[in-house]
Order: sequence, then C-alpha cells, then structure tokens
Amino acid sequence: MQYVATNDTKNVNKLRLITLHPDDVVATGIRLYIYTDILSSGGWLDYGELGVGNTQLYISATFYGPTSGLMVFRVPISAVNVVGSYTYWQTNANDGAVAQGSRLAQNPGADAFWAGHSDLGKAIRVFKWSESSTSYAWIDVSIDHWPTDISNNSANNIIGATRRRTNEAWFAWNAGSGGGFANPHVQIVQVDVGSFPSLPKPKQWQIWNPSFAFAFPNFYTSRECGDVGLAIAFGGGTLNPSGALGVVTSEGILTQTVYYPELSNTCEERFGDYLGVRSENGVNYEGFVYALESTPSGPPLRSPRYVEFGRG
Repeated sequence: MQYVATNDTKNVNKLRLITLHPDDVVATGIRLYIYTDILSSGGWLDYGELGVGNTQLYISATFYGPTSGLMVFRVPISAVNVVGSYTYWQTNANDGAVAQGSRLAQNPGADAFWAGHSDLGKAIRVFKWSESSTSYAWIDVSIDHWPTDISNNSANNIIGATRRRTNEAWFAWNAGSGGGFANPHVQIVQVDVGSFPSLPKPKQWQIWNPSFAFAFPNFYTSRECGDVGLAIAFGGGTLNPSGALGVVTSEGILTQTVYYPELSNTCEERFGDYLGVRSENGVNYEGFVYALESTPSGPPLRSPRYVEFGRG
C-alpha cells in the first residue's frame, strides 16, 4: 500500500492500494501493477495499515479532518487482481474517533479487530468486523490503570495489534513513566474475543526496562507456532533511539532479550513511525527496523534493516 497525494487538487488526497505479482517483478521490475485509489476530501488519510483476512483485505488509516478518527476499508481479495470496478465497504470516521492514529490488528482471519482508548488509562474500546457481515460493532472493556503522563496523548495510539488465536487479540500502546515504571514503556492487553461482545477483563503486561524506554510496538503472529514476532523502538538514558526485534511466547513473555541490527549514533525529534514485522512462511519472521546515522551536516541518515529471525 502506498500513501500519495493528488496533483490535480489540494483538497483531495488518496490512499493507493497496489497489487502486483512477484513473477512480474522478477521479469520486468515493478512496472506492471493494478491499483485502486481511495479518495478523501476535507482532510487526509494517514498511517495506513493492511491486514489480510480469509476472503477480505482490510485497510486501516486515520482520517484527519473536521472529525478525525480511524477508518477501516474492506476489499474482497478476489477483486484486487481484476481490472475493473468492484464494491468495497468502509467504517465511519466518527465511530473511530477514540481509535485515532491506531492500527488494525494483523492476522484477522474471519474477523477483523481494532481498538482505541475510550477512557484513557481505564478502558479500551474493541471493534469487530466479521467477513460475513457488512456492519461492525464495538464494546468497551475495563483494563488496569496505567501511567498516561506523557507529553502527547496521541502517542498512546494502539499501534501494536494482532490476532494470536481464533479467540484472542493483542493490543499494545506507548505508556509514560510512573506507577513503578522508571521510564516510558509499552502496555499490552490480551483480550479474549471469543464471546464478543461480552468481554472479560484482559490479561495485561508490559515491556519495560529500568534504564531506558521502549515504544512503538508492532506485532505479527506465527501461524504454526502461535508465538508473536515483535518490532519495537528503544532509547533514552545513554542510548539514542534504535529499532529492535524479538519474539513473545504464547504466555506473553519475551523469550529472549530483543536484538538490534544497528545502534543509532545520533537522534532526531521523531522516531519509530513504521517499524514492522511479518511472517511469510508462518514460522519465522521478517522484521523491518532502522537506526540513525550522523552526517557531516544536515539531518541524520535513516539506515533501514531487513532481518529474518525466529526462535531458533
């Protein structure tokens, strides 16, 4: 998926969904592809995310405008490979106001989930959209209190999300220091969604360190093993911000220390928007992180790293 702006007008922007075949890339490079433009007026769409279900492709993006909120678009997978028109469905930005800046859960299967903070520090709102339905629903679920004292509440967006089992969804977000945590850290809840909309209080745990901060988690579930691949940012104290990768077990415990392919030797004001992790074969993971390298003059160089990893 590619986020682009239109050239013909300043009042319309678009989210572009591109479909291409690996064989075509090998033969000719990225020259043959099919695309769909999702247009927006009166605002713009940002922070796009894709989730592949059983028969549907889900796209989430936050609409920033007079009424801002997360929107989810649903496209039949069978349609994206065909030249011509097709019907897709979308949610209302007003409904997603509490989930502004959040992301769709990966591994949706037959049911897509996403979430937002309905009562910051006390409750989250869990949304569900089944492939068998053209409508979606939501319910609030209470969680344990967590430190919300950070400089910008929008940094609490639920950006790490995945389905781990048919009846379980994980949601994660950045949290501040306090409440026994010396540094900003990541909060995670494991929600039993099997009885939706009746949701029990979820298991809640954290990724933290007494010497530096963690932030910007990104999850993806292993189809075969049931564990969860993790991409995450860390920094603070004596460390510049850098990206790292790791694996989380089905019990919600890091199986080992997260590993970084490169440490940043400088910093900049903004870091971590698009760390990512996926699994092509359902067993091991492909991670996407980056570090910052200083330059003689001007802004830092962003040094991306593609890493294949697993539990070993």
